[in-house]
Amino acid sequence: MWRRLLRRGVQQASSSSTPPNTEASQAVKTVTANSSRFGRRFVIGSLIVGGGITLGAVAKAYEKEAEEEIGVIRKKSRWLNLLFGSKPSDEKPSSEYGFETPTLISSDKYGQLLYDRFTHSFFHRIYYLIHIGQRLNEIISIFSPLAVYAFVHFFVLKPFYRLLYTRIKFENGQEMLEKAERDLDEKFYSFVVQSLKDGGTCFIKFSQWLSTRADLLDPQVCKHFATLHSNAPKHHMKNVKQLINEQYRKREHTDKDIIVWMDSEHPLASGAIGQVYKGKMRYHNDQTDMDEIRDVAIKVRHPHVETQILQDLKILELLCVITSRFLPSLGWLQLQENVKEFTKCMKLQTNFRFEGENLKAFQKNFQDFKNTIIFPTPYYYSPNILIESFEPGISIQHYMDQARNDREVSLPNPTQQPNKDMDELVKEKGNKPIPPEVEQLDAKEQQRLLQKKHRHRVAELGTDLFLKMMLHDNLLHADLHPGNLLVRINKETNEPMLVVLDAGMVTQLSHEDRQNFVDLFSAIIRGEGYYAAQLMIERSRKLRENSGYTLTPENAEKFKTEMADLITFVLDKPIEEIQVGKVMETVLSLGRQYHVPIESTFSTLVISTIVVEGIARQLNPRFQFAVSARPFLARDKTLRMAYIQSRLGKIKEAAENLIK
Repeated sequence: MWRRLLRRGVQQASSSSTPPNTEASQAVKTVTANSSRFGRRFVIGSLIVGGGITLGAVAKAYEKEAEEEIGVIRKKSRWLNLLFGSKPSDEKPSSEYGFETPTLISSDKYGQLLYDRFTHSFFHRIYYLIHIGQRLNEIISIFSPLAVYAFVHFFVLKPFYRLLYTRIKFENGQEMLEKAERDLDEKFYSFVVQSLKDGGTCFIKFSQWLSTRADLLDPQVCKHFATLHSNAPKHHMKNVKQLINEQYRKREHTDKDIIVWMDSEHPLASGAIGQVYKGKMRYHNDQTDMDEIRDVAIKVRHPHVETQILQDLKILELLCVITSRFLPSLGWLQLQENVKEFTKCMKLQTNFRFEGENLKAFQKNFQDFKNTIIFPTPYYYSPNILIESFEPGISIQHYMDQARNDREVSLPNPTQQPNKDMDELVKEKGNKPIPPEVEQLDAKEQQRLLQKKHRHRVAELGTDLFLKMMLHDNLLHADLHPGNLLVRINKETNEPMLVVLDAGMVTQLSHEDRQNFVDLFSAIIRGEGYYAAQLMIERSRKLRENSGYTLTPENAEKFKTEMADLITFVLDKPIEEIQVGKVMETVLSLGRQYHVPIESTFSTLVISTIVVEGIARQLNPRFQFAVSARPFLARDKTLRMAYIQSRLGKIKEAAENLIK
């Protein structure tokens, strides 16, 4: 009604005889229009801001509600996928080797509905996309300088140096060019490593994982990535205490309650996934019926690390899809499949429950090696916390540096055997007493000889550890770098013991993969390099079909020919002179050169072999990896028969040559 009255009043005023003031009315109209425009903008802006705040609040509240409901369902289900990256499955987890597979298993229909409700809700998607956008902006700001540097490095600096040293006749020009390129590469890859560190947890772990894929990247690039260590910031002690208290309230009641406290608020180490503290644990010993206290290592996951990893993995998947779409020539790299494989590894590493189960499995497998090979004992573990026995020791890197500085210990001139150490002299003399010249060695010289003996023993222990895991147990520690290996001297026997840490990442061959490995190894032992290459090409067919990449006949034939030449060259040498790591590195190089994809599991085995043999040879330059592998290979019937056939073939060939 008031609108009609206002309209009538305006009409009467306009129809009156008094002429209106044109300037005043125009000013009033302008002010009215500006105020109405400002009002509309203010209202629209308020609605947008208020809607965004409301949307975020609703999404957070909805996410919290879903997390509480998921906590209830997790108790009913056997496993719930941590990152919601796979759909529910009825597949049963494999517990043959003491650990379970990270699959979402729930027969409860409510759990299925909750899963779909959480992952497919509108609010969750919007909230998730906002965070993805923020993280993508951070990544672009971090890696934009790297992209510019890469362009300058590969398309400006390197061509300039090549042109300079080829056009101008320098003395030793080729050597100067190689040195200049090495310096350029060193600076460039140092910048790459620093950028990856700044990228965060996922990019650090992805680079470390790529360092094990010499079938995809150049060995020099892999070496640079292998030096990439987690440099994650340490989270506050308040978060640690809060997390531990929450876990203890949630854990089920046990008859043997344990009490844990920290020795110090400063962590021993901080990695990409979590940080480690040294502490004490009090528990009740049933045998003595008394409370006991022992040292423990407390591993705590960083807050919100799962969310960041999930976002980075989605971004990596997006980048791989774009790269595969616009650069089909890179299909042989299996980018999307490799990111999926890396995603599985990350899900395992972000859940400390899997590491606890893996430690149990390794302790069971090595229960006969208690005085030589040690794995920490897990006392309590959950997805966020792992409490295990504290295992003191010296890093194996210390022994490797020691060996580098002291390659061979020379004895004094009176022995007339300057290249023989104490062990060799005792072996030659049998049970006879040690020569007086050796007994007269000063204490420092005897200490050096003892250290050398310990280094050789550690090389044997590391090789036995690896071969048993790979060939006998089919459960391989997939992160055997020097940082995860400690050496401790047994006070009773004065012999070294090997301590293995960080069992979060393991590799297990399926029945099909193991059969493929045995077939390939058998062909290599028999000297059938051409057939071994054919097996590798056939086994990679599925990988090539998934990526849409087609192996050209020319590359396939060249790969077979060079593999045959390599195997023939290797088998013609005495077994003591064969360097298994070098051979396997050459195989990966051939696969990379001729674009023959290799399964990630097999590549992990190969890289682990290269790393372990490299460590053993640094500790003992005369170490023979192939000789140490013979007892383990002999346990497999197929490999044993292949070895016998190979030896018989050599004898037959030698006899025929002798007759001729």
